[in-house]
Amino acid sequence: MADRVFGPHVSGLNFLGVHIGATIEVNRDSTGGKTVPGSLSVVLTSPLGQSATIANVANGQSASVKVTPGISVNATINNCRTDPSVNGSPELFVFQVTLRASGSVKIGIFPIPVNVQIDAFDVHVPTDAGVHAQLLAAHTTA
Repeated sequence: MADRVFGPHVSGLNFLGVHIGATIEVNRDSTGGKTVPGSLSVVLTSPLGQSATIANVANGQSASVKVTPGISVNATINNCRTDPSVNGSPELFVFQVTLRASGSVKIGIFPIPVNVQIDAFDVHVPTDAGVHAQLLAAHTTA
């Protein structure tokens, strides 16, 4: 069973009147004793309904979806690390998701190239399954 641990996070911008955006969600598979980060997956979804999954969160992993005719958004995972427990806080696995749009937009007969970062953010996930379950229970009952 997969539990959502982050998201949905909606990102986007307007470029020459064209909306370029995508939604990111991070899930944790709690079956079979899987541990973080191997149990994490990142799902990238476009406004067109297309989705792509990064099954294993690790540096350099990426996925891409088409968001408008001629433009795709790529999600890339980087800066993976484990932050140790400090002053009673849980140990966390932290990684960065960067979203970059590329392709071209036609204005009249002229194609205008697009290559722009639209978002970058960190995701923090407890490495301990028990802590994760407590946080999930606290957020679903509130």
